[in-house]
Amino acid sequence: MGLQTTGAAVAQSATLEAAPGVVAQAPTQTPEEACAEANAGSWTVIVNCFHGEVGVARAWLAQICTQLPARLPGVADLCRIQITGTRIHTEGPLVFLTVEFRDLPDHARGFSFVGIKGSHWAFEKHPFDSPSFGRVHLTNTGGSIDYPFNQSCGTAHPTESDVQFWINDFQGINQATTSAHLKC
Repeated sequence: MGLQTTGAAVAQSATLEAAPGVVAQAPTQTPEEACAEANAGSWTVIVNCFHGEVGVARAWLAQICTQLPARLPGVADLCRIQITGTRIHTEGPLVFLTVEFRDLPDHARGFSFVGIKGSHWAFEKHPFDSPSFGRVHLTNTGGSIDYPFNQSCGTAHPTESDVQFWINDFQGINQATTSAHLKC
């Protein structure tokens, strides 16, 4: 099925024989969709196939991710939310954990975390639009979350802890995970 795009791409159809003497119309791909499918392993090429229109490329990928991921080699990696990096920094007594992620089909909707290895942090789950004390930065291809943990930095008794951190999809399911050691 052809996606609506702004500009020149218009869904085409081919005439097929459905049964002897019966003609049926079946949708075929736009040139942009054919290009993207042929290059499904490369996000940069997919965006170029849609003339640099990231929103249209994301819509195509979201459709492919829900319908045909097994058919296209390389697309499975693009369909998953992926954590691409973590880092920590301090602000006063707080250690901020920054988790960067890639989300090409735009499925990420929130995050969650819990203490591990004996750490006392209770499980928390937050949508991006209500991140508690966190700071959410979203981009066209993913984003980052900065979340503060009070480790008593700058005091006589700073603490250390470990957390498991997830990026959740639109169904609230944990899709990407990482762990971090929090230390002043």
